[in-house]
Amino acid sequence: MKFLPISTSTSYYRHSFFPGIIPTWNSLPAAVAESPDLVSFKQGLANLSF
Repeated sequence: MKFLPISTSTSYYRHSFFPGIIPTWNSLPAAVAESPDLVSFKQGLANLSF
C-alpha cells in the first residue's frame, strides 16, 4: 500500500511526522508494508536495514 506525497506550503509542516514519513513508508518492501498482522510487520521491520 503506497501513499501519495502530501503537498505542503511550509517547511515546518513538510518536516512534521505524517508528510515526512510517507517516503519512508513507500520505500518499504511490499511484503513488510502489506503484512497481515502486527507481529509479522514488526518481524519484517526487524530484518530491514535503513
